[in-house]
Amino acid sequence: MSKIVLNRDSEFSKNVEVLTIYSNNHSDPNAKTVDMLGGLVEFNYYESILEHTVKVECVVVDSGGAIKDGKGFASIAEKLPLCGRERVDIKFRDVNDNLISLTLYVNKFTPMGSDDQIMFDLRSKEYIMNTGVKVCNRLDGVISESIKVLVSTHLESKKEVFVDATTNSYNLVGNCRKPFYLIDFLSKYSISAKHQTLNSSAGYFFYETSEGYHYKSIDGLLSQEKKVSMLYSGTGDSGGKDLPLSYNSKILKYEKDNFLNANSKSMVGAYGSKLVLFDPFNCFYSEQLITIGDTKEDINNGENINYFPNPEFKAINNNTRTIYHLTDRGTLPVGDIDTQLDKSKDIRFDHKQIVVQSQMRYNQFFSHKFKIAMILNTNLHAGDAIFVDFPKLQNGGSETIDKLSGGLYIITDIRHRIFPEGAFTYCNLIRDSFGRSGKPSR
Repeated sequence: MSKIVLNRDSEFSKNVEVLTIYSNNHSDPNAKTVDMLGGLVEFNYYESILEHTVKVECVVVDSGGAIKDGKGFASIAEKLPLCGRERVDIKFRDVNDNLISLTLYVNKFTPMGSDDQIMFDLRSKEYIMNTGVKVCNRLDGVISESIKVLVSTHLESKKEVFVDATTNSYNLVGNCRKPFYLIDFLSKYSISAKHQTLNSSAGYFFYETSEGYHYKSIDGLLSQEKKVSMLYSGTGDSGGKDLPLSYNSKILKYEKDNFLNANSKSMVGAYGSKLVLFDPFNCFYSEQLITIGDTKEDINNGENINYFPNPEFKAINNNTRTIYHLTDRGTLPVGDIDTQLDKSKDIRFDHKQIVVQSQMRYNQFFSHKFKIAMILNTNLHAGDAIFVDFPKLQNGGSETIDKLSGGLYIITDIRHRIFPEGAFTYCNLIRDSFGRSGKPSR
């Protein structure tokens, strides 16, 4: 396989070390391999706890003279040729020598105007596999083990799966659904054996970082140790040489945001829901009111939940959403015939203790949001906990630490951007509560 190097001086070699694309034509000994690093214009790497896989978007200049054969010069798209799903090897690192190395595949390539630029959308192998894989078999047992099976067996992934073990089981038939669909379905039915308790909290996230796949509970994310302590001071160098000893690095820019829309939260039942259950086995009908006050003392999170409903709206504070479910009895029991008959009347799944709790917990989790920017730091990943502090402006211009906004946050989305003007990391941070607790430390 012959290798071609784009004939353009690289401006990114100090950060992006490898960006090589391989032809899909493995049977041709003269198939082209192109080192795109010399034509790189912009590089963006993404992770998110709301996305199943990582993503890279990069812009490469292709002047049409990258490849030369007996017929003259041609572009990468013409002579590689680009057909989609080509393998791309990637390596990039930050100034502290933290390296990210991964292999992605071309999901989409888009010519950009008259500047001979190509925008590449690169995705994980599992992202592409999921489009064609159907799960038609039955999954039994502990949910966290079923997640491992879906990733390793059905998606044929060799990547490590970091699992927060669940305490509950759920048996289901795949019904020829896609693996990621079933993972999302099981996520809202999962209870962590370590970080959650039945009838108090539930709910998981499934996502990928450069280290592998993660299946983590909401409360597990909030209870983890901080990975880094950061401070925004608005002065000094971007490298953090003037930082107090308690902080690791500096926030270059931040923007306050807020998901706390009172009406929107009420409509999705973040603070209270009414569960209506009907049991077709004995025609029993019940209504149960579930509020945040029933569970907040048992939630193991990084901050205190401070929710004080206005008594003027007492009639609607705890009943803003109604959820309807059929009681599920005797579905897919395990064991021999006699055992299955014995379990034929057992309730398969307690919606009150799990489903309603997870729906409330998801909505509480996304209550408060910050956006921050820093110099490139590839040691941070989606799902990491970080401690941040921001200044509180007072009369006369003096600054103190903001006791309301600072504290522990979870990285929901992270973007590493490398372009001619520099290399930076951008994060969306969220948490479920007000108030700063804990202390920064290196």
